[in-house]
Amino acid sequence: MDKDEIYQKILNEAETDPNVIGFVLGAGRGKGFSTEHSDYDISIIVSDQKKEECTKKYEKYHVTEIIDIGVSSLTEYRSYAAWGTAEAAHRYGLAYLKAQIDKTGEIQRIIDEKGVIPTDKVKEFVSGELDGYMNLYYRSMKNYRDGSSTASFLDGAESVPHLLNILFGLEGRLRPYNKFLEWDLKEHPLKLLPWPPDEFLGKLKKIMATGDIEVQKEIFNKISELFRRE
Repeated sequence: MDKDEIYQKILNEAETDPNVIGFVLGAGRGKGFSTEHSDYDISIIVSDQKKEECTKKYEKYHVTEIIDIGVSSLTEYRSYAAWGTAEAAHRYGLAYLKAQIDKTGEIQRIIDEKGVIPTDKVKEFVSGELDGYMNLYYRSMKNYRDGSSTASFLDGAESVPHLLNILFGLEGRLRPYNKFLEWDLKEHPLKLLPWPPDEFLGKLKKIMATGDIEVQKEIFNKISELFRRE
């Protein structure tokens, strides 16, 4: 069987398994962004009491670069990637996913909640990332002024992740993994982004490639206007 057939076999088996509560296709395939080389990244959620039994049953299908399959208890899935934990860095992995199996209706709710920044945490998160962005921008400017081109370049490059965090965070969204950034900006446009996606990405590339000071200034001025307004 090829990987498509293996995936369908696992899904069919899970649908009739009374111990399976949820089945989620993740990564690029789950988001609708995949290539011929993409594997199947599968999460199977089962009742707490049947975790060990189901792990043995389904993880036998795991084949590196073809099928990546993990079994979680419902309790584990509820707590996975909780905000404020080290695992929170994985939350974007749940963005835009749709459960293929959701026997209680809870799985999709968990996915939807974890695929974004919690509403009551947005202001705190964005404020912290805004502080980080501004700090690195000013360091880049001062190092450039003082003739420290390498330091200026590195500070400018390091400011970019903070910049993306504040732009996505302002709308309650998580910064995409680098692989998905261009796709996300085009398929799910930021309402408040001051530039068209292609133009914005071009500016980021200039900063990352050369530390372009004029581009950094332009972006900072636009961001200042945006955040004062919002």
